[in-house]
Amino acid sequence: LGLGCWALGGKGWGGQSERDSVEVMETAFDQGFRHFDTARIYGVSEELVGKFLKGRRSEIFLASKVYPRGDASFVRSELEQSLKKLRTDFIDLYYLHWPVEGWDIREQVEALAAAREEGLIGSIGVSNYSVGQVQAALEVAPVDYLQIGYHLFWREAEAALIPFCRENGIRVVTYS
Repeated sequence: LGLGCWALGGKGWGGQSERDSVEVMETAFDQGFRHFDTARIYGVSEELVGKFLKGRRSEIFLASKVYPRGDASFVRSELEQSLKKLRTDFIDLYYLHWPVEGWDIREQVEALAAAREEGLIGSIGVSNYSVGQVQAALEVAPVDYLQIGYHLFWREAEAALIPFCRENGIRVVTYS
């Protein structure tokens, strides 16, 4: 199980107290959650998760995301800011979060592949990408994870996305 930390950052969810946010993370951790998912665009979420990681980093699978509205240098800059806010030198899984029309997916994936080679990230992920967009990313580097909205009422992914991921060895992480 993973803890999605969007609401902890306050962006789009109203004001959140730091005390309540830390309590949520502590309770999740105590209950066995080890996958914590955040993003640069989630307000102060990365900073809060970064504070929470102190003394626990080796026990947590950390995922974060970049909203890829730029070229490779933008993706790299955002990654460096995430590392700083998360107070770590390594992110287990780093996603391109929501494809943005007009930006070259291949160039963005190249930036993540370089970061993986440097040891800054462990895995490359894409979030909310279509089969065609994942195929374009795969032309550049292996994609390890696809994150999608999926539940009893959102089952469209069963038709093409999930079988495509199964065929290509891509792990699926779901939200909502």
